[in-house]
Amino acid sequence: MNIVIRIAPECSEDKRSIFFTDEISHHVREKDIQEILKESNRNFWKTDSTNGAELGRQLYRFLNGSAGHIDSLIEESRQKGEPLSIYLDIPYTLNSLPVELLYDDEYLVRRDHPKTFIIRSVSDRCSRQEHTPETRPLKVLFIACSPLDLKSQEVLQFEKEEEQILSAVEKFPVEVVTEDLGSLTGLFDKLYEEWPFDVVHITGHAGHDHELGPVFYMEDDIGHLDKITPDRLWRNALEHFTPRLLFLSGCSTGKGDKVNSAESFAHSMVEKGVPLVLGWGLPVSDVGATAMTQVLYKYLGMGKGVIEAVNNAIKDISDRYHPWPLLRLFTDSSPLTTFITAGQKIRHNPVRKTRYKLLADSYVKVLEKGFVGRRREIQKGVRALKGMPDEQGVSRNGLIIRGPAGVGKSCLAGKLIERFKDLELVVLHGLLKGEGDVLIKLRRLFDRKGERDAVAIIKSDLTYEDKIKELFRTIFRKLPVMLYFDDFEDNLVNRGDCREIKRAVIPLLRPLLQAIDWHEIEARILITSRYPFMLEHEGENLFSKLADITLLSFKDADLYKKCAELPNILASKHKKMYLRYGAGNPRLLEWLEIIAKDEDKYDIDSLQQALEGKNEDYIREYLADILADTEGKPFSEFLQKASVFRQPVDQTAFKGIGTVDSLSKGVDLTLLEKEEVSGHKPVFWVNPVIRESQWAKLSRSEQKQFHQIAMNWYDHEISKGDSPDHEYLQEVLYHALASDNIRIACRHSITLGQYLENLLLYKDKQQVQQTVADRITEHVIKEAISQKDENISVLLNNLGLAYSDLGKANKAIEYYEKSLEINLKVFGDQHPNVAINYSNLGAAYRDLGEANKTIEYYEKSLEIDLKVFGDQHPNVAIDYNNLGSIYSDLGEANKTIEYLEKSLEVITTIYGKDHPSTKTVNKNLNSIKRAK
Repeated sequence: MNIVIRIAPECSEDKRSIFFTDEISHHVREKDIQEILKESNRNFWKTDSTNGAELGRQLYRFLNGSAGHIDSLIEESRQKGEPLSIYLDIPYTLNSLPVELLYDDEYLVRRDHPKTFIIRSVSDRCSRQEHTPETRPLKVLFIACSPLDLKSQEVLQFEKEEEQILSAVEKFPVEVVTEDLGSLTGLFDKLYEEWPFDVVHITGHAGHDHELGPVFYMEDDIGHLDKITPDRLWRNALEHFTPRLLFLSGCSTGKGDKVNSAESFAHSMVEKGVPLVLGWGLPVSDVGATAMTQVLYKYLGMGKGVIEAVNNAIKDISDRYHPWPLLRLFTDSSPLTTFITAGQKIRHNPVRKTRYKLLADSYVKVLEKGFVGRRREIQKGVRALKGMPDEQGVSRNGLIIRGPAGVGKSCLAGKLIERFKDLELVVLHGLLKGEGDVLIKLRRLFDRKGERDAVAIIKSDLTYEDKIKELFRTIFRKLPVMLYFDDFEDNLVNRGDCREIKRAVIPLLRPLLQAIDWHEIEARILITSRYPFMLEHEGENLFSKLADITLLSFKDADLYKKCAELPNILASKHKKMYLRYGAGNPRLLEWLEIIAKDEDKYDIDSLQQALEGKNEDYIREYLADILADTEGKPFSEFLQKASVFRQPVDQTAFKGIGTVDSLSKGVDLTLLEKEEVSGHKPVFWVNPVIRESQWAKLSRSEQKQFHQIAMNWYDHEISKGDSPDHEYLQEVLYHALASDNIRIACRHSITLGQYLENLLLYKDKQQVQQTVADRITEHVIKEAISQKDENISVLLNNLGLAYSDLGKANKAIEYYEKSLEINLKVFGDQHPNVAINYSNLGAAYRDLGEANKTIEYYEKSLEIDLKVFGDQHPNVAIDYNNLGSIYSDLGEANKTIEYLEKSLEVITTIYGKDHPSTKTVNKNLNSIKRAK
């Protein structure tokens, strides 16, 4: 049975009319109503059950009337065996009356015969609407709001509330989705991404603002207070995605504001279009609200209607008085039927779907869907990356995220990067091998953005440090950039009990950190690392310019949410053991989930004994081994061999290593990663946290064998393209050296060196080619001579050029002479390569100021070129020009003019008089003639 009791909003002749289903039942003296209102406003009933019962009797008497209208309805319901639903339409001037306390020998809401429900009616908008329960999980969106800048005693322990709710419903068909930021934007995004929801539950503090009226204290994206009005909540979120039930679990959300003549927040939300809204009539304790809430959702998950779930929750906590009298249900007369069908199979929490994606221009894998917790870390990170002052009032210009392997550093970084889509992302992964690693990435960005001035700085002859600082002075004032260094621990070395940055890496980072806090810079730095580190410069730790977040394993509510992704662990009798050794580490928990899925394949007792007392690093390696070994020796060996690849590669790279089935099995076990990028073949790589340990299981000879396979694959891939990929060149060089294929290393280092030279990265070119040159033995030289392989001599000659570009003439001569020695043996003394060696030697001796040596080698080069090419060839013109230049150094004008005229004649014949080279020689010649 349903009955609507309406209290007239105005009094007439000092009386108010009481209506039962739009018919006048009786009148109540205004004086008596005001006495009850006055008593209720003293709020003793909030915690004093005796006061509450007495107030409930008075409310019952004035609504029942002398005719005993409510008595009759209760008796009729009892006779019919139907529940009685009392809808109360109360004017806002009286809405603080706690009608939920209606008492006649006992509280009506606690009665079983008949069951009596009390609902606050806002409108009859949906009185004719029908709803059919569905056989599916109840879907709840939980959002907790606890702004950091509220008074310290008001900051909620929302994680505990969330944890207890998740625990209470884990056996029932209830899917709890959590919005982790507590912001209005976050609420809309989550509604949009995962709609539909039956219930939206917003927990936190609420109040009445003198200007805004009722407000809910939500958060902005950095965790600061954002006062949300009913209008903003509706227009910016719920108007587009309206749940059937909104639970505003905040203080006084169900109470009107007499001062501002405003209805309660809950009442306003029903007026705007939400069918059912729960709110609290007064301030409610965190503990009390949580106790009531977790029981409420249990009953909703069992298929009970909203009001029945509320009443059942009241009865379940009948041993305590607070907080049930405070809970108020507002409605637009929508049917109070169940959301989902009753009798569904008891089960664990639905599995949270986890989906990964790659960050732009990288193979850094982050969560796209299924991100768990890390709310305060996200807020701290956002604050730091926005350059806002931290708790100490210090503004930072970036962020370091530290924590052990598997806790989600890259995933947290990805969530932060998503919030700064206006920043152009530059990802630098792992070990920094030289200046080129930074500058090449920046060059790609500048090319894509059409920043010609930036490209000019990259290609200038400035030092690396000056290039970086010039970019900060100019380009980064207008182009927002995020420099993200992922897996930075690869750049650290152990120094006693601490870790320091490798010496070769320090000059790459130092100018970035020195310039990052310059005024009006639109650049930020983000670093993830397993370990802490320092970089001191002039007594300052440069990394102090960045905020620091230490990421720990999951616990409490975050652990519960992670467990929602692990149905096999939750269903296992070994659940406690899995959670214990998973230690809240997401990666370890995911591997233990795989074991729990097929426990018969594993020796669980041995597993438990092996992991007892071990740290996370040991457990990580042990679990990886167990997963691999259980699949059989061929798969275990495949995983070890596949670890030869440091970078993601497509399926063809594994042909000499294992089968397609092994590759798929590795992905299924999450021991290998797979990524499919639109327009490209899928790529695979061994999980970075286990790659090194798996690779170390192979013998030296086995490692060499698979370096050879990897080298051949890269060599083949490079041969297919017109312009070799910089990263492929680095990898083929790495594998060639590791497999002692020095001649192939020479060939590719020539190409890589040319690439670096085009970017004016002379130091990087020298370092790359020096690494290869140091591996050239007499045996390699003899082999090259016998095979007529010019790559050895070309590399040595190019290395000489690299030293010459760096101003190290003596070192250049050393390598020119080695190249010459090989070329003479391979080609004889009348070959263009030999002429090039002589010309380069002449240039090096000119740098040293040794004119006679210079002339000797220039003349030898000219002699060979004349014999090989004749007198009308560009090389001959260059030889004449070189001789003219050295004679100019000596002040011998006649000789200078003689050779420059010969050079001009050849060039003019070949290119014509308007060619830039012709004009340059002609200009130099005229200058000498004028000076003479």
